[in-house]
Amino acid sequence: MVLLRVLTGSQAGAITQARCFPFRVGRASSADWRIEAPGVWDEQFEILLSQADGFLLTANAATLTCVNGERVSQAPLRNGDHIECGDLRIQFWLSPAHQRGLRARETATWVALAGLAAVQAYLFWWLTR
Repeated sequence: MVLLRVLTGSQAGAITQARCFPFRVGRASSADWRIEAPGVWDEQFEILLSQADGFLLTANAATLTCVNGERVSQAPLRNGDHIECGDLRIQFWLSPAHQRGLRARETATWVALAGLAAVQAYLFWWLTR
């Protein structure tokens, strides 16, 4: 999952999650993330997920969209990159991975070890009597 966080502009602090790709950003009602800010077009840019390039930003040709200060029409995105469009600076971030709970597996392991120790103690007692 990808997090997009607005760093500057009237919507500073806003965060959205991109879960499905392509993820479209702009003013249009059809955009996945609708942003009402000065300088943002109806279809500002979209983020694609490709197996070869990873996350790829594709900007509308008529817009001024920059990644890390350089104007781009298409650019690969890396964790922490800044996307500038209109009045906004947006940070591209990969969300932290969530680890599944391991409590049941750990409990089963300790129960098995306790059982194995009990069997060994019984066998030792039975062989030495």
